[in-house]
Amino acid sequence: LMELVKIQSIEEVASEDLNLHHALLKVLTVISEEITKKEVAVVNLIPNDLMVNCNPAFLESIMLNLTTNAIKYSDENKKVSIEYFITDEPDFTVLNLKDNGLGIDLERYKDDVFGLYKTFHRKENSNGIGLYITKNQIESMNGKIEVESKVNEGSTFKVYFKKK
Repeated sequence: LMELVKIQSIEEVASEDLNLHHALLKVLTVISEEITKKEVAVVNLIPNDLMVNCNPAFLESIMLNLTTNAIKYSDENKKVSIEYFITDEPDFTVLNLKDNGLGIDLERYKDDVFGLYKTFHRKENSNGIGLYITKNQIESMNGKIEVESKVNEGSTFKVYFKKK
């Protein structure tokens, strides 16, 4: 929560051009033990030279939270799969993180997905803070986040990085 208070009190977040592919590789290295343990199939389709304007600490936090959530909320009856790919919009570079996990009932929870202390599955260490902080970090850099999800099929989180 201290992180959240800091985010909300900063008038302008310091950003720089960062290589998104390399940032993902760094995050995957940090959680490599968990990826190996769960036998996660990771598909990284982010171009090697793709740059986004972002705060370095926020980028790592955003990618780490979304990736660990994909693993945490995986379906125990399926081989865990996470795919990272890019779509382009006129004003945004969009990072898509698609998983085949438990999914979220958006009919029921669409207004709560990024809410503070909101959780949708009973999992150990679920506290409803991660997506709230992630949303605040992205919005502090003039971006946005959206989710598409189907129960028992998985979710796709879309992180919109504002172009310069």
